[in-house]
Amino acid sequence: MCDIVSGQCPCKLHVIGRACDYCQDGFWGLSNQGCQQCHCDPVGSNNGSCNPRTGQCPCKKGVGGQRCDICLPGHYGLTTSGCSKCDVCVKTGHICDPDTGRCVCPPHTLGPTCSLCQPNSWGFEPGKGC
Repeated sequence: MCDIVSGQCPCKLHVIGRACDYCQDGFWGLSNQGCQQCHCDPVGSNNGSCNPRTGQCPCKKGVGGQRCDICLPGHYGLTTSGCSKCDVCVKTGHICDPDTGRCVCPPHTLGPTCSLCQPNSWGFEPGKGC
């Protein structure tokens, strides 16, 4: 029941607003249980806040994922400055390694054009691997 003088309703955990209709900064996903913490990655995100509806954290350049904890495709080396853009891989079938930035075959592939599946691997997809 809301306070008859102020109109303030008692809110769930991490919920704010007179009618308890907003998540406090750093939280998202308003529900009957309250709001959940953003958990934005301190290295890859611009701050600890996220979109109050989707939970998407604001990512630095070249960084992705809801929490900003992975490099976007074509980027590598997550640091406090974001992720660096990969050089273009000139060998057919090669992709940028998300950790080192080197051009490598996709996971579980081999061959000069990275188009063969390693033993015990299957389902080749160009650029993704087996």
